[in-house]
Amino acid sequence: MPMTARVGIRTLVPRIALVALAVASTTSPIGCSRSKPLQPNRANVASSYSDPAWNPDGTGIVFDHEPLVRVYTDPADGRFVQVFADSLLGVWTAKPDGSGERRLLPYYIWEPDWDSAGATLACQIGGNIFTIARSDTGLASETARQITAEPVGTYAPTWSPNGLFLAYSVHVEPEAGVYVIPKEGGASRRIASEWYHPDWSPRGDSLVFLVPKVDRTEIAVADTSSQGLRVLWGQPESSARYPRWSPDGSKIAFTGRSNNAESIWRLWVMDATGANAHPLTSEGTLEFFSWSPNSQEIVYVRFNLGDTSLMNGTIWIVNAVSGAKRQVTFNHPSG
Repeated sequence: MPMTARVGIRTLVPRIALVALAVASTTSPIGCSRSKPLQPNRANVASSYSDPAWNPDGTGIVFDHEPLVRVYTDPADGRFVQVFADSLLGVWTAKPDGSGERRLLPYYIWEPDWDSAGATLACQIGGNIFTIARSDTGLASETARQITAEPVGTYAPTWSPNGLFLAYSVHVEPEAGVYVIPKEGGASRRIASEWYHPDWSPRGDSLVFLVPKVDRTEIAVADTSSQGLRVLWGQPESSARYPRWSPDGSKIAFTGRSNNAESIWRLWVMDATGANAHPLTSEGTLEFFSWSPNSQEIVYVRFNLGDTSLMNGTIWIVNAVSGAKRQVTFNHPSG
């Protein structure tokens, strides 16, 4: 099988975000963890797993994956080297207990979101929003359909609870903002020009989203006509990504940093009112994650730049109340 070695290149983008997509000739500019510049003697590692999405029936989790097949230290310069199996990259699935891991599609998808019935997956591919129908064996690649046609990138799709619409964000001016579009595509409607990373509330009457400020990133909610904006979280120097409502609407999770002194992103949770915000993980995480259908757990990717352990870049599940964690996927390289 073709393999690619990665040797501590000075970049802040995990391996999973560097590969060209098979169904689109461009790469995704977002969806990866960011951190402070690495120290010269610190290994720069890449993640084998990314972008998990828990199916609403609870039976499986889909994710991007490229198997890590070998790790070693280069004797010539002492750099840490990871070797990945490029021929096996793509969308994979596994049960929540980690069993049944297998590949579904031979290309990556980003920021996946299932509709409430678990019948169709929305995702971002190459800066456009696609939908892909579920099949008996996983995902029906022949049903992949591009929904958006904007000349600028579109990201972070989220289904309306009735499954008729998708909200998404554009990050480039002057088109930047949150939009709504019918699930079949067609004309889109911009809700607001300063929001991004939206998520539709389970009741369908509001959105949670990010609002960029000069010295922080705020998490806020408003109704679907952009009225009644209310800030839930954000203090000076804070950063956040992907606020996501629990399926029962009681909580909102997100990945973030409370200030610039923190070098890693953590998974956070708070009440839907914005109260009781606290991190669920002490270790770093990649930015994207997904709630369990019963609103009790969250699946995420554990990731710290510089961590050369085999647990780094693997999928974990954390209980949103107790904080108890369990590992779902594992790296099995030689060397």
